[in-house]
Formats: sequence, structure tokens, C-alpha cells
Amino acid sequence: MSVVGKRIVKLLIVQPLLDLHGFLTQSVQEFSLTFMLIIGLTYFLQGFRSYAFGDGIIWFFSNVFQLDPGPTQLYMSTIFITWNIKMLYGLVFDNFPLFRRKDVPYLVISGMISCIGFLALGVPSLTSTPDVTTVWFFLALMGLAMSDVIADAMVVRQAREAGAAGGADLQAYCWVLSSIGGIIGRPLAGYITGTNGNGSRMLLGVIYSASSALGCIVSLMHKEQPCTDASWTVSKFWDQLKRLVFAIIGNTNVWMPMVWIVCGRAIVPDVSAAMNFWKRDVIGVGADTKAYIDTVGDVVSISGLVIGVAVFALTDVVLVYRWNRVAGLSDELFLIGSGTIIHTLHSFQAMPFLVLAAQLCPKDIEATFYAAMMSLGNVGANLGNLYGGYLLTQLHIVQMKAQDDPSTAEPGKSMYDFTYLPLALWIRVVSMGVSALFVFWLVPNSPEDVVDGVKRGGDGGVVDAEWEDGMDEDDEAVRLVPVQGGGVEGERRRHGN
Repeated sequence: MSVVGKRIVKLLIVQPLLDLHGFLTQSVQEFSLTFMLIIGLTYFLQGFRSYAFGDGIIWFFSNVFQLDPGPTQLYMSTIFITWNIKMLYGLVFDNFPLFRRKDVPYLVISGMISCIGFLALGVPSLTSTPDVTTVWFFLALMGLAMSDVIADAMVVRQAREAGAAGGADLQAYCWVLSSIGGIIGRPLAGYITGTNGNGSRMLLGVIYSASSALGCIVSLMHKEQPCTDASWTVSKFWDQLKRLVFAIIGNTNVWMPMVWIVCGRAIVPDVSAAMNFWKRDVIGVGADTKAYIDTVGDVVSISGLVIGVAVFALTDVVLVYRWNRVAGLSDELFLIGSGTIIHTLHSFQAMPFLVLAAQLCPKDIEATFYAAMMSLGNVGANLGNLYGGYLLTQLHIVQMKAQDDPSTAEPGKSMYDFTYLPLALWIRVVSMGVSALFVFWLVPNSPEDVVDGVKRGGDGGVVDAEWEDGMDEDDEAVRLVPVQGGGVEGERRRHGN
């Protein structure tokens, strides 16, 4: 092998592995092996079970109950309410510890809830109607949301203590594990479900329920320190709630970016159900092929490929008009569009805000504060879901004739009326462009200045005069998290920006 070839191999293969080994070694020494294992498994399983968050619901309702795209989208929005109320989970976890602990008992409970929900989805007699099925999906995803809240809180606490550099590495570790879970879980989901999605019951009822049980077992390994104050009092609950309100509403540099995330998602209609129906009926892409293609999105997440959101949003429009065929490009290439890469880009969009939120998070209410941030973002996404369902219904994208098995429709001969699907996609593309404009008014230009200003008690901070006068040296009320390691500015320097 030539010298150039050896350098390329070292740069692309050897050096990343050495960096990974060094990071894991340092992280185990700093955070403990048990913590890294629990957090890693939690985020890995999030990616591994990503089929349940979209395609699993769509294929279940469309194949089993033969619902139109609009009603399917509305059922999805109902199920995702579980992720809109993450703040409530955080309030419970922060204020009502079990056995003097906040993390392990609730990790076990959340795992049991999701396990029960997934098990029920695998039993035909327990999923006889769309409404009953929605309840089981609701339970399954509620358990996942609860574990997500706990994992986020654990990461925030450790990231705060580790400083900006260590915290960023820890967040990257979680993100990579989630993407790896998707890379493994999506092809497995595609293989099990098959072309027509008939294997969805086995995937949800056996594989996903078993993974939830595994999460329960691993969480018991965590040696959590007992809470210093494990009492359940109404006054403590309201004190935590007031701290949360002041931490969010009292700081314009927190709630304004949050408004941006909510509005940016709410005005973009989610038409994923209609696109899944169209891909299945018109170009013959089954559940298995869709899962394989979606795997590319997780590969993109790890590779860090970032290209404009609007550009990839247009791929659905190109696909429906069949312009890609004119250019001699296959349908599969254009399926690597909004459903995969845009999801990754939304993660990139939210990262600066998440870093800022982690630095401003008040002590001892990490779960509540972080969950409140994520809940508001999920509310925006769910509003977009409802908007999409309403739009699909108004555009009359419905079933044209009855058919025993919609998956048997021949490619190019759809049983649904997709006449106005291009219009829905254009509305979505324009909405994405409009949502990007909010960033100029709602997101601070220099997050590091925001953090430093709040630390000094400057404008926009969450500690007003009335509260500050009532705080003694040991009072934790509305105390902001200290920024270590140079804050966000240190992180920017670390990446050479």
C-alpha cells in the first residue's frame, strides 16, 4: 500500500477508532462504566425502536384497519401526546422520589409500561379497533417518553459537572448511540415486517417488548445515590413548579428560541402518512424497503452531512411529479429525503438551543426543566401532525374503492386519490421556508453572551430582585447552573469555530 493510501486509512479508520477508545476510557473514569452503559443502552434502544414512532403506526392503521391517510395522521397525533406531556413526567420524577431515588425506580416503571404496551400490540384480540390500538400505542410510547426524560436528566446532571467540553462529548455519545440503534433496528424492522407490513405484530409484540424488559434489567445496575430530601410535600411541588416557570418564562433568551422551535414545527404540515401510502401504492415501496432506505438517515446522522432543509424537502415533490425518472434517477434515491435527512437536520437545528438550555438549567429540577423544553418542541410537532391530517382530509386524499388487502395494489395503480398530494407537498415546502425566517427574530446571535449575562444577573435572567433578596447562601431556589469549562464559547473554540 502506498504512503498516501496508508495515510487515508489512518485518517478514516484508525484515528476515529483511537479517538473513540480514548473517549470511552476517559468517560468511564469520569462517569463510571454503569452510567455509560445505562445511558448508552437507553439511547441505543431509542434509535433501535424508531420504527414504532412513525412507520409502525402508519402501517398498522393502514393495513389492519384500512384507514385513509388523514385519519391515520390524526391517530398519530393522539398517540404522540405522550411526548407532549414530558414535563409532567419530569415534575413527578423530581418531586416524588421512590425509595429515596429519582432515576432507577422510574426507569423500571417506564420499562414495564412500554413492555406491556408493546406486548398488547402483538396480540390480535387486544387490537380489534383503532381506538383500542391507540391506547396500547399510547402506553408503549409513554414508557419510552418517561425513560427519555430520565436519561436526559441524567445526562444534563453529568454534563453540568463535566463542563462544556465533557458535556458536549457526552451529548455526542448519546446521539451516536441513538443513530447506531437506528442503523441496526431499521433494517431488522424491515426484514421482520416484510413488504406488506404483516410482521408488525411480531416486531412490536416480541422484539420491542423484549428490549423494554432488557432496559428494566440494565437500569437495576445503576448505583444511584439516595436523595437528601425524599419527602413528598405539596409546598415542595409548588416551589419546583415556580422555579420551572421562572426558569423558562423569566428568561427571554430561553423562551424565545423555544417559540421558534414550536412555531417552526407547527406551521409545517406533516403528510408522512400520505407519502407512505403513495410510495406503497404508486411505486411499490413496501414496509421493508422503506425501513432499509430510512437507515440512510441514521448513517447521515453519524457522518454529519448537513445540506439545506428546503432542498431535501423538495425531493418529495420531485418524486411525486416523477421528474427523477426524466433525469434517469431511481425512485429509491429520492426516498432519501425529508423522512430521513430532514429529521437529522432538525436535530442540528435544535442543538444550539439544547446547549443553552443545559447551561441555564436550575439545579435539582433537571428532569422537569429539560422535559419542559422537549415537551414544547413536541407540541409544535404534534400541531404540525394535526395540521397535516386536516390538510390531507380537506384535499380529499382518501380511498377510492374497497379492497381486502391494500398492500396487494399493483405499483402505479393506486387505490387512493393522490390528485392533490403535490399541492400538499408544495404547502409543506413553503411552510418550511417560512419557518426558517423565525430564527432571525427569536434566536440569540451569541448564546455565550446570554449565558454570561444570566450568570452576572443581567437582563433576561431568571432571578428577579424579589426572589434574589429572599435567597440565602444555601438556597437552591431559582439558582442557575454554573457554566464550567468556558461555556458555549469554549465549545465553539473546541470545534475551531
